[in-house]
Amino acid sequence: MICKKCGKTIPDNDKFCGHCGKEINDTHDNTSSFMATTSGNNVKFYSKDWKRIVKSFNVSSLMLNTYSYFDIMIDENYLYLIKLPKYHSAVGLTLDFMLGSLGAWIASRVSLEEAEKREHYRLMWIDSNHILISNAYDKDLFSKIFLKELKDNLIFKKNKLVLTCDNQKIILGNNKKEYEQFSKFVENYIL
Repeated sequence: MICKKCGKTIPDNDKFCGHCGKEINDTHDNTSSFMATTSGNNVKFYSKDWKRIVKSFNVSSLMLNTYSYFDIMIDENYLYLIKLPKYHSAVGLTLDFMLGSLGAWIASRVSLEEAEKREHYRLMWIDSNHILISNAYDKDLFSKIFLKELKDNLIFKKNKLVLTCDNQKIILGNNKKEYEQFSKFVENYIL
C-alpha cells in the first residue's frame, strides 16, 4: 500500500505510515496507481518559484524576511508542494541595506544567480517542457495533497495561496501571471 500523504510504500496491515506518521485508512492508493501518477509525462500543471515568506529577525524595528521557494506540480491525482534548497545568504540583504542602490544592484544579481541554481536543480526531475523525467523531487517533497481534498485545503487571498498542509497553513506568493494560471487550472477542483 502507498501512503496518501508522503507517497512511500507501507505494509498492508500497518495502522500508521512508518515514514511520516499519517494514520492509514481505506483512502490510501495502491502501489500501481501511485506509480502511474509519478512516472512518465503526466504532469498536468507545473509552476515554479512560489515564495513562502518567513519573518527572520528584527533589527531596530526593521523586519528582514527570508524566502523559501516552492514549486507546485499537479498530476492526475495530487498536488505536490516541492521545497527547493536555499542558495541565498544574508550578503545580498546586508549589501542592500548598507550600500543603497549599489547594494540593491548586487543583491539583484545574487537573486538572479539563485533563480538559475533553482532552475538547474529542478531539471533533475522535470525537463523544460514540463515532462517528468524522474522522481528525484521525492527528497524535497514538502507535502502532497489529494486533488479531491484540494477544496478543503486551499484558499485564494489577494494574489496569494493559503494551503493547509498537515494542519499547518502555508502562504505562498508568486507573480500575477503564475497566480492566475494556477487559479485557472485548479478551479475545477475547488468549485
